[in-house]
Amino acid sequence: DGDYREWHQMLVDNGVKIVAPALWMLVTSDATTSELGILPSDYASSAQEHGLDIIAWTLERSPPGLTGDDVWYWQSLQDNDLNDGDKFALL
Repeated sequence: DGDYREWHQMLVDNGVKIVAPALWMLVTSDATTSELGILPSDYASSAQEHGLDIIAWTLERSPPGLTGDDVWYWQSLQDNDLNDGDKFALL
């Protein structure tokens, strides 16, 4: 995750009210702090701090067992071994 605060401030300064990142940009993985190991990302926290509304891409589904480049939609959570129910909980 990068530091998105300057970016979000620039958006707000220019009248932007809504951001629409891919879902993986809104979450990060930390198995030590939550049941599913899913937490808000720096991007999501920064957008919220700047008062931006968030519209996430639709919840993308991928078949189990994908690795490497095949997990683009879930790249921030690829080590969590999520099943379909876990992905639904994220939604």
